[in-house]
Amino acid sequence: MICPEATISLIAQGTGGSSPYIFTWSENGQQIGVGSSFPVNPISTNTQYCVVLSEQCGSPTTQECLTITFPTPIIPNAVPDKPKDCVPGEFLFTNTSTNPTEIATSQFIFTNGESFVMNGTESLFNDFPNVGVFSLDLIVTSYYGCVYSNTINNIIEVTPLPTADFTVSKNPATWFETTIQTSDISQGNIAIWNWSSPGSTSLINTGSSAIISYPEGVTGSYPITLSVTTNEGCSDSIMLEIEIVPDVIVYAPNTFTPDDDEHNQNWTLIIDGIDFENFHLEIFNRWGEKIWESFDASVAWDGTYNKIGVPNGTYNWKVSYKMKDNDNKDFKTGFVNVLR
Repeated sequence: MICPEATISLIAQGTGGSSPYIFTWSENGQQIGVGSSFPVNPISTNTQYCVVLSEQCGSPTTQECLTITFPTPIIPNAVPDKPKDCVPGEFLFTNTSTNPTEIATSQFIFTNGESFVMNGTESLFNDFPNVGVFSLDLIVTSYYGCVYSNTINNIIEVTPLPTADFTVSKNPATWFETTIQTSDISQGNIAIWNWSSPGSTSLINTGSSAIISYPEGVTGSYPITLSVTTNEGCSDSIMLEIEIVPDVIVYAPNTFTPDDDEHNQNWTLIIDGIDFENFHLEIFNRWGEKIWESFDASVAWDGTYNKIGVPNGTYNWKVSYKMKDNDNKDFKTGFVNVLR
């Protein structure tokens, strides 16, 4: 028994009679050559080789024959536990080659350059840290020393992970306008979006965006989590904190009459939702000259400049402040009419 495509030498010896001996070889009945040693390369199993011994003196010839067979051929094959996986891809390859009891070793060679030699038909577990499509060369060696190979093209695919990301319509939001909208800006072949925000009063999931509302009149911090999944089943998630801060409420009368009667003698700006330690109110005349200011929100303007009543007309005001629950600064402007 020899391996297919192997070449061996057939050797014949003779005794008795007179020499020199003549050895004539045949393959399946067809003469192929002469000599005491003759190389042959059978093209199929059960090939018969015969040698006829003769000598010059004319003694009767004698013949001996043998049949060369091949082992049962092995067809190498391997099957992954799944065709695709997200990076880093993890795969278990089961050796399903034929005639497993005759296999001595199996060599797995992947197109990423990795090579593994396993005993017999042991399964191989391997991870692939890079995205791509990979083929496999499986080389099987039998206990007879015969080598069989098979290339399995595109046996697995490692797909990329998505990158989850999103934007929000506003952050922070104020406690009287607590509804926000999210917009997905994730990278990848996204098929599924899952939005969640514990503490919200409502959440409308529209797929790649969501409309989320939070309790009104209450400050706080709320997480928004987006989980995305690709068509290949790869997932990623991201979380963003939404701040709910107080609204700044400003009420400023647009007219007052400082005419020394009992009514409407002072102008007061009413404001709430700010840090009153960082309050600054200024009033300007029509030329932009500052005529009055206060750092105390409880102080009212009496319509004077340097203790002298200002003329009738329209005056601009500007209030600057710091937010109550953070260090953000802001301002508002308006006008007030003085009528005497």
